[in-house]
Amino acid sequence: MTGQLIVRETAGVELMPVNPSRNVKSRILSFQAYQERHARPWHMPDLSGWALDLLEHGMKPASVKSYLGTVRGA
Repeated sequence: MTGQLIVRETAGVELMPVNPSRNVKSRILSFQAYQERHARPWHMPDLSGWALDLLEHGMKPASVKSYLGTVRGA
């Protein structure tokens, strides 16, 4: 990742690295969807709630850790 971000206004703000890999894009969009479902603003991320949500939907702990790392690094 180059550290560059694309900022696009939608219902909130979407932060996406420039030219993200398929996995990075999917994970960030997943987190954004979680934030929107719970009416949380982009500047108040709920990573622990998202992690629990992913686990409740059957994701393995190692995968959840990867998803969290991607979002934290964005």
